[in-house]
Amino acid sequence: MNLLDQIPGLREAVEQENLVRQAAFLDVNEKVCGIPVRPLTPRHLVILDSIGSPFMHGGLPSPADVVATLWILSPDYTPRSGFTRWRWMHKARRIQFGEAVTELDRYFNESFQDAPGNNGGESGPVYYSFMAQWIDVLAHEYGWTIDTVMATPVKVLFQLFKAIRKRHQPNCTMFNPSDRVRGRWLRERNQNQ
Repeated sequence: MNLLDQIPGLREAVEQENLVRQAAFLDVNEKVCGIPVRPLTPRHLVILDSIGSPFMHGGLPSPADVVATLWILSPDYTPRSGFTRWRWMHKARRIQFGEAVTELDRYFNESFQDAPGNNGGESGPVYYSFMAQWIDVLAHEYGWTIDTVMATPVKVLFQLFKAIRKRHQPNCTMFNPSDRVRGRWLRERNQNQ
């Protein structure tokens, strides 16, 4: 018997992370509470970061935070879209707040499932934004433009960052979301022995 069959929930966790990874390359809208949203991109991250979104910074989101986040992720979003925004906001009044928070948390968790860990605790002066670093790496590795990076789903970018790292550091250690299931099983097994 292999670990996928031995550890409860591991097969499902591996299948889910693989589904999220593959679907990232399809460039199709996702849904939150039945509302279409674009895959999360660096452009979205910059906008959400600049408005202090609790989905980026932590904290309890308000109904206004939920609506603003869904609007920014909407395929109809443009920074200057008066009537389109008004029409969208009118439809968004039907959103169930608790369900929307749960689904947005899932959306962001899936988007960040392959995000690299922290920088090893390094601290010191910051000389450029995280976005400049992303663009620098991808422009150097693939010859991409700023616009290409800004429009690429983060689910794709994080996988590419892992591929770049593995190519440059073949013996590096990497983790999957499903490793949490395996780790929990191992802890429980060790406690019971």
